[in-house]
Amino acid sequence: TALSGGDGGAAGTHIKEAETALLAWESFHPDEYSTELLSVIYSNVNGPNASSSAIPRLAAVLALKACVGRKWKDRGRGARPLPRRRNGGAGPGGTSNLTASSAAGTSTTMTSDQTKDAVRYAIVSIIVGATVSPGAEQQLSGMPQLSPDLAAVLTNDYGLQSACTSLVAKIGRLDLPMKFHDLIPTLVACATSADASVDPQRRYNALRALDAVLAELCDKRLLLDKKYVASVISNELSTLVNGGLVPAVDGIGNALSSGDQGLDSGRAKLALQYGTIMVSVLRRLLRHSLPAALNSASASTEAADKVFEVALQTIPVLLGVVCQQNGVHDGNGGVSGLLDEMCRLVVDVQKAYPIEFGRYIGPFLALFHKHFVDISGTILAIEEDSAVGRFVMASMTFLSNVLSCSKYEPDEKTNAAVDSILEGSSINLDGTKRTITSTGDKFSAPSSLGAIESVVRIVWGYFTTSRMEQLADLTIRRHMTLSQCRLDEWADDPEAYFHADASRASDDDINSCAQALYLSLVESRMGKRTVAPQIVTMLRDLDGQAAAARAEADGTASMDTVLL
Repeated sequence: TALSGGDGGAAGTHIKEAETALLAWESFHPDEYSTELLSVIYSNVNGPNASSSAIPRLAAVLALKACVGRKWKDRGRGARPLPRRRNGGAGPGGTSNLTASSAAGTSTTMTSDQTKDAVRYAIVSIIVGATVSPGAEQQLSGMPQLSPDLAAVLTNDYGLQSACTSLVAKIGRLDLPMKFHDLIPTLVACATSADASVDPQRRYNALRALDAVLAELCDKRLLLDKKYVASVISNELSTLVNGGLVPAVDGIGNALSSGDQGLDSGRAKLALQYGTIMVSVLRRLLRHSLPAALNSASASTEAADKVFEVALQTIPVLLGVVCQQNGVHDGNGGVSGLLDEMCRLVVDVQKAYPIEFGRYIGPFLALFHKHFVDISGTILAIEEDSAVGRFVMASMTFLSNVLSCSKYEPDEKTNAAVDSILEGSSINLDGTKRTITSTGDKFSAPSSLGAIESVVRIVWGYFTTSRMEQLADLTIRRHMTLSQCRLDEWADDPEAYFHADASRASDDDINSCAQALYLSLVESRMGKRTVAPQIVTMLRDLDGQAAAARAEADGTASMDTVLL
């Protein structure tokens, strides 16, 4: 009753009592509780009641996630206390279980390792659509078997898969890197499987779970966790790129060549969603530790190079589609979603590792600059919430990050990368430097003066005087001007507009991105010599300023006349 929500009537009145009994069961017998929840999730109901079993399954996964949070790992502090309730229901013995729990003190009974294994592999089996176990012939006690018919049902249950993805990400955060070492290799193997008999939905589910697990791991700041993610890059990056990214992009290219009919098919939509999440997975890994890929085996280095090669070739194609279709394919997981994720990949990795990204920076400078100039000069109205608007913001953000990067400073005395070498940071045994920053430990390859000089030469060799002036002109005259919507907001409530404007981040909208790019241009060493005189010339346009002042005065006078 508690899992299904009741059938109304008398059953509905006992939901609270049932929930209380479940909480007490979890508190004192977490192993039996977890095993029973797994049996509910794996229940194979056929016939007219098959659809109704989806609700208890989903509720069981959510209850199991809560149990994992309270009973999986005490971290030396004891089990998390259960929520207090004044009027609890009666337990199996006829007394209030929570009251008895309070009287006896908080229970410290935790989930056993054997039950943990059953939960781990049972949930992963649901995600990948096939039974997974620690060994080829090892059968876990308490782990139900996943039949092919049930696997087909669970694979296509989006709500259940989302809940299982969240649960396995939580387990991964608690277990890795000390336990559950099969998790990431299992998900990678399923997500990149070349077996034609494997349902594409299974590959998508596994990849989505992998993305959620990496999102949790890449946020952990302990040195041990960072080393583990670096090992994942070394071991799995080549498989993800060659077995996942490249085939996905090839399939998307074939769908794009077929026109609207090819993009609207269910298989093409799933391929676009798969490709978007694959790029997200690679973005998390490379943003976390690009040097780990470049300093590992040649296969990992080639895979990292392939990622940016694919992005360099694919971004113009996707941009052409969204410009041509005027937002027809601007939904989540479509062409625009893949374009957004690829732009985020380039922007995030460059910002995290400016020197290591130097091997790719030249082509991407040309890519973002060219299309930014073309779009700014050809499209009159750029909507911020459109795919084209988001690409313009990504372009300005990338150019701004490059111009303002202290490690690209042409003066050797003020270059941050040179300064870090001269400081002589501690060197790890594997030859990498460990730097303690405000965001935690970051691994970086020891940069040589030659590598820094090469990147600086590429950056400032590209930003010529004419290009700096062109960027400044477009930024000021086109993108820093307030839209009619913002003018209306200012007219309605100037004070509220001021406070909202002050709280905006540098990449919130086109206007904010333009301001950040403008400041980067003006504050750079080259910009002070080229952009500043251009701005002074604009300010000397007295006739234009006087005309604007007269127009404003006329409008004010007209408004005063109306009010009087």
